[in-house]
Amino acid sequence: MKVFIIDTINNIPGHKQFQDFSKYLVKKNVKVVHFSTNNVENFEGVEVVYWGMNFKIKSFFIFFHKFLKEKPDVVISTFRGNLFADFFSYFFKFRYYPFFRSDFYNQKWINKIKFRRVEKFIVLSKPMVPRIENMFPHLKNKIYVMFNSFDFNKISFIKKEDIILHVGGVSFNSEGKLIKGTDVLIQAFTNLKKENNFLSNYKLIVVGSGEGLKEVKNSTLSQDIIFTGKLSNLEVHKLMLKAKLFVLPSRNDAFPNVLLEAMQHSCCLIGTFGTGSQDVIEESDYGYLVEKENVEDLEIAIRKGVINYKSSDLCWQAHQNKINYYSRENWINEMYKIISN
Repeated sequence: MKVFIIDTINNIPGHKQFQDFSKYLVKKNVKVVHFSTNNVENFEGVEVVYWGMNFKIKSFFIFFHKFLKEKPDVVISTFRGNLFADFFSYFFKFRYYPFFRSDFYNQKWINKIKFRRVEKFIVLSKPMVPRIENMFPHLKNKIYVMFNSFDFNKISFIKKEDIILHVGGVSFNSEGKLIKGTDVLIQAFTNLKKENNFLSNYKLIVVGSGEGLKEVKNSTLSQDIIFTGKLSNLEVHKLMLKAKLFVLPSRNDAFPNVLLEAMQHSCCLIGTFGTGSQDVIEESDYGYLVEKENVEDLEIAIRKGVINYKSSDLCWQAHQNKINYYSRENWINEMYKIISN
């Protein structure tokens, strides 16, 4: 069996899982070609093909030459690579598994002719399904929900600090509203600060950059809200290690991998209904779901999270079912079953 994986190669968990799957397939004596938007060398028996990040004539011929030469049996592609893989599916015979990793949906006429030759159309969360069915009606019986994974490792916890952490791009959606709900969180945090000095010792740390950063900075004068801008993954994990609450009141989110990272660091998780958070968060003393754009609902969840947080170990135990479910091993095994069948 020959397998093409069209994604990219880096250490971000959502991409790293495909690299780990490539290595797993090689151990199963499968020929693997991994297409990457980053120019890196071959690794552990996996052939890497650099194709750049944008649709260019050169990229097109890189793909065409490789498809013509290798004639893959299976092609797995993620959002950026779907354009190439979908086009070639009409000219080469292979089993095609596209991942749709975005929470933005545009109803266009061209959708009627796209993804006509897929085996399974893989989406990242259950709330995505009705919207995908609306955008691609012909895929109704081929949609398959498969969550992202994380390579969890229990760590030696330090004492948590009175920190509420928020990580995400400060960018606008098609309606001109902040995708990650950063403005909603700032309003809820500010209201709680004013209420009988609740959260008096707490800091809100906002990590991320984007065109909306200036707007959210101007919306508050609080010394207890810290804007760090964009940070490295290592720096983010250091903050997660300290934070008691991780809050992501997104308006749009296919599957927030960052929640899995915060889960590993024993943060109480708060997310929104109707997004991928709904599949990740198990409601308990260490997990809450709130309605989108509902400041009052978010205040209640933050209050409960602060009051109920007892220790890192208890938080880790509360997340245990989800940690087992979203493990990298489970994801790889499921992927192998899909393409083997």
